[in-house]
Amino acid sequence: MRDGVISTEAYHRIDSEQVRLRRTGDEEIISRTELSPVFEVMERTMNLVVDPEYPEVSKNLFITLLQRFIRPNVIYNWAETERLRRLAAESVSSTRDERVLQQERIISRGERITTEQMLKLDNLRAELEKRNLISGQSVMAKKDSGIALIYIMLLVLLGIYTYLHRPEFYWRYSKLLLVAVSMAIPIVLSGIVLGNQDIPNYLVPVAVAGMLISYLLDDRYALVTAAILAMITGIQAGFSYYIVLYSLACGAAGALTVRRVASRRQQYMPIIYIFLAAVVVVFSVEFGYRGEELSVLPKPVGWSLVNATFCTFITIPLLPLFEYLFGITSNFTLLELSDLNRPILKRLAIEAPGTYHHSIIIGTLAEAAASGIGANPIYARVGGYYHDIGKLKKPQYFIENQQGKNNPHNRLSPKMSSLIIANHVKEGVELARKARLPECIIDIIRQHHGNQSISFFFSKEKEQNPETTLEEGDFCYPGPRPMCKEAAIIMLADAAESASRTLSEPTVSRIRNLIKGLTEAKMRDGQLDQADLTLRDLSRICEEFLTILIGVHHHRIDYPGAPGLPKDVREKAAKLKAASSGQNGKDEAGKAVSAAEGDGGHGS
Repeated sequence: MRDGVISTEAYHRIDSEQVRLRRTGDEEIISRTELSPVFEVMERTMNLVVDPEYPEVSKNLFITLLQRFIRPNVIYNWAETERLRRLAAESVSSTRDERVLQQERIISRGERITTEQMLKLDNLRAELEKRNLISGQSVMAKKDSGIALIYIMLLVLLGIYTYLHRPEFYWRYSKLLLVAVSMAIPIVLSGIVLGNQDIPNYLVPVAVAGMLISYLLDDRYALVTAAILAMITGIQAGFSYYIVLYSLACGAAGALTVRRVASRRQQYMPIIYIFLAAVVVVFSVEFGYRGEELSVLPKPVGWSLVNATFCTFITIPLLPLFEYLFGITSNFTLLELSDLNRPILKRLAIEAPGTYHHSIIIGTLAEAAASGIGANPIYARVGGYYHDIGKLKKPQYFIENQQGKNNPHNRLSPKMSSLIIANHVKEGVELARKARLPECIIDIIRQHHGNQSISFFFSKEKEQNPETTLEEGDFCYPGPRPMCKEAAIIMLADAAESASRTLSEPTVSRIRNLIKGLTEAKMRDGQLDQADLTLRDLSRICEEFLTILIGVHHHRIDYPGAPGLPKDVREKAAKLKAASSGQNGKDEAGKAVSAAEGDGGHGS
């Protein structure tokens, strides 16, 4: 009783290892085990009084008397304990009092956060708030507003570039919507990647937009879009220059790689180039700039390969979907249209063989010229195949299909003939729509003659009816003038190929002068004003045409003595051979070349 006895119930309510014991005049802290509960006192007493000399009755009587006298003299003050606990809790700071030295690194990039590091960051935030350097929600609102303004600025810059350099995209809602959706996909996916600590930042899929826009619109525009997206992604990552460089490299590689994809197998080539571009950035920053060990590189390099594969496999299934939704034709659809076994081309080969042959040559000329000036060669070639399908309605009215038969225009007035000739453009558009050809091919059909005059029948009408007042607009194609490089190339190729067939001696100089004269005539007439072609482009187009047409009109070697040739042919060949071997023959050949050069400008 002198040491203190506590009730059994109070003893079990104590949940701490130490207790504060107050006695008269002093207070001490003792261990919980130093307290003696009633049940423990009784157990010790029973062990002490077990003696065989005493009868059992005496022991029971002793225990009964003891229980009356032993009463708890240590009282557990529950209310005071709770008051002191509350005061202690209020006096404890909500953050740990832990010092962080200046320039001390709390956590490194890519490191998993521990509880201790999280507490340090919380302390940092609390200290900054205490010094009024940050103020919670208001600062976050300002930060979000600033980031939103930067996003708007970047998008406005893209809009200005589109307006100035790609007006055909700016004024066409479907193309603007395509650009917007193509950019939204990687922005949303990048937000998910950068907002999840379990996903590495190397999986930002910026290359998706670059590939989609390059496939469906233009590779140069895709490069600009990739640069804008790289900056947006860097802002999403907390203004990380590393993410900006990484995203820019991947986006540019994707845009440039798909610009000349011409087969399904080549669709998977971007995986290699995007991966290589990403590895260059990773090596430069991690190993070169940050000085990390080479053992650190395999992980980011592996994730870069996953990123390149992921972007490519997202883009491939999206292509046909975007073509359908936005009415845009990719090179893959154009390659399918270049199949000469398609029904409308087979009809052209059977019903209008001259036009078919002419169209194949036009496709070859246009493809070579488009490659030479950086236009789309696949689009130019396929447009050349289909540009004259309107002649299927009345093939016999076009000289290439008459094959020595009577010309039906001899029975018609010049005005009616010009209407039939010009109408093949409108009929071509109708046939193309029935064949469900894409709009870009229909544009080629509509624009390949522009609104130039049908000069032959105009002149013929003036000769037959000199007193009649004529308007040249009645003898013109419906137009419009070529609106793109490929349409202008096909217009020039159509004129050059047709006119070259009229040359009696298609020498190199005569063909060159013919092409040059035709091109200058189209320029003077304003037919090329809206096609965005430079003088350098036109010069390169003429050179490409010359190479192809020389091959088409090449001379064959004569074999005067060859058996099986008619006698008059052998005699004529022998005379030509004799003439060409003498000086007189050289002079005549020179005169012929001069004459050809003189009339080169009038071949049309």
